[in-house]
Amino acid sequence: MTNEKHRLNELRFSEQFLIWGIRVWVRSFMKEEHNLTHLRDAFKLARAEDAFLPLDGFMTIISSTSEAQIDVRCPKCAELSPDERHFLDLCASAQHSSGAALITPGLAKWLPPTGVRFAEPQLRMLGSQLKRAGHSLPFRHDKIDMSHLANPSNTSDSGSTGLKTQ
Repeated sequence: MTNEKHRLNELRFSEQFLIWGIRVWVRSFMKEEHNLTHLRDAFKLARAEDAFLPLDGFMTIISSTSEAQIDVRCPKCAELSPDERHFLDLCASAQHSSGAALITPGLAKWLPPTGVRFAEPQLRMLGSQLKRAGHSLPFRHDKIDMSHLANPSNTSDSGSTGLKTQ
């Protein structure tokens, strides 16, 4: 049994804030109302204003190139999905030099090579800007899910792709 945290309230503020930002972005995307003024304002209040555009760019690339169905929960959900945990791990890898080699294979869980090439700079910038604003994420290199590397088919069984919410 691992001591992995599966509830949002068990995470550090920086982790909660990033997950909330991803969830709000996805909710807006799914409702086809891409007005993210409130999300930009939240990043400004958290003194991480420069991290907003990389988050938007990263999520735009993920949503348009993903070959897998990604489980992102609703903003008020108390539980953390495995995919949300993976988002945290990827962003933490971008903040730590020892995690740099994990980013490309970590993104490959969801994206084709072209998507990885576009998403990686956005992810690195997101991690860097969050860290610069004081929102460091714990780096758990031993917990990053790389099981997709053993099975190169990263599409879901149903054949559907993209983001999903609960």
